[in-house]
Amino acid sequence: MISDGMDRHLTLRERLRIRLHLLMCTGCLQFSRQLDILRMAARTFAERATRKGGQLPYRGTP
Repeated sequence: MISDGMDRHLTLRERLRIRLHLLMCTGCLQFSRQLDILRMAARTFAERATRKGGQLPYRGTP
């Protein structure tokens, strides 16, 4: 559900359940922090690439 929160708006109930769970589960808390770091890194990379006038590298199949 933590990653769902990045893809869609969570209800108040869902957000509260996550917060309560994170108070008890250090593994999920660490996972949440790692997702935040990855999200910031991806955003920074994209901003720097577009500021320089370049396009983001695409490695998938179209």
